[in-house]
Amino acid sequence: MILPNLLLALTSKIGTEVTTLFTDDKKINALNSARKKIITKNDFQEFVRDSDVYFPSGSASKPTGFLRTIGELNDDYNVKDLWNDSTDQDYKRVSITKFDDNTDYTWTIKEGSIKIYPAETVSLKLRNIYLPTDMADSDDSLLPAQLDDAHILLAAYILLFDNRQYEPAQMMKAEYESEMSANIKKAVNDFAERRTSSFQDAMDGTDTIFVA
Repeated sequence: MILPNLLLALTSKIGTEVTTLFTDDKKINALNSARKKIITKNDFQEFVRDSDVYFPSGSASKPTGFLRTIGELNDDYNVKDLWNDSTDQDYKRVSITKFDDNTDYTWTIKEGSIKIYPAETVSLKLRNIYLPTDMADSDDSLLPAQLDDAHILLAAYILLFDNRQYEPAQMMKAEYESEMSANIKKAVNDFAERRTSSFQDAMDGTDTIFVA
């Protein structure tokens, strides 16, 4: 749904008496925050991309908007999420603790950067879920249409909660959770059953967690 329509729907959802408390800028911020939360917790085809990443001496910054990697299982039952497109060489993701003690083609995220072994200078493909730039003007949310109502409800919850209107905020939250429960399975990718997402908290350096 495009931003102007989302604003109209959000205004209708929170009511004309309450909506006068919030400027359009506040509503747009709430819609962007809600979208970020939904994308962060779920894997949607709409936000999958193959990024070209250049590694000088085996280290590279994460692509702009990077949230997490996503890949399908290859023939060796490893996750294909980082590879050399020219040679078809896959890199296997490992934990930080295992990265320094290996002899295979591997990668990890350490101190906010992507590290590969061997530490060579090379360009690789990284399949990842990304967070788009904030919506403005007539931008489309890009979320699956089944989640438009959930998006609006979560934005309403954010606005009301931040304004300390806790009772109506909790009602919006309950409606949001019901909408997500009813529609999330219809909205996720067709490849969800073969999907394996890997999560890394680069800030505290914890090990990689693989979720099948």
